[in-house]
Amino acid sequence: MYSLFTKVKGQDMIKDQLSAYIRDCGRRVVQDEERMKDPSTYVQALLDIKEKYDRLLALAFMADKTFQHAINQAFEHFINLNPKSPEFISLFIDEKLKRGAKEQTEEEMDTILDKVPTKQASK
Repeated sequence: MYSLFTKVKGQDMIKDQLSAYIRDCGRRVVQDEERMKDPSTYVQALLDIKEKYDRLLALAFMADKTFQHAINQAFEHFINLNPKSPEFISLFIDEKLKRGAKEQTEEEMDTILDKVPTKQASK
């Protein structure tokens, strides 16, 4: 579908719909009271969504930079909806660093930490 829409200059429509959908999915995660009880569960849910859309970007959208930018903006939007996001991300990283030294190899730790969102957009 992506290649078809690029031929008729319709990728903006797909990009806008994708961005809106990601914002909606993310909003449900960051506003879920059950996930708010455990920072690790909260951040892991965010990482799962990010991994899903990174895979979609690579496979369906041929790593198009404009789609990558739209996905990143959608993530920044919904992460900023929850004021506890920076704190939870910090706690998640701290937990991984403390436990990771004992339970995981350095490569596994790097992989996990590379996935963690570290930039929060200004409001």
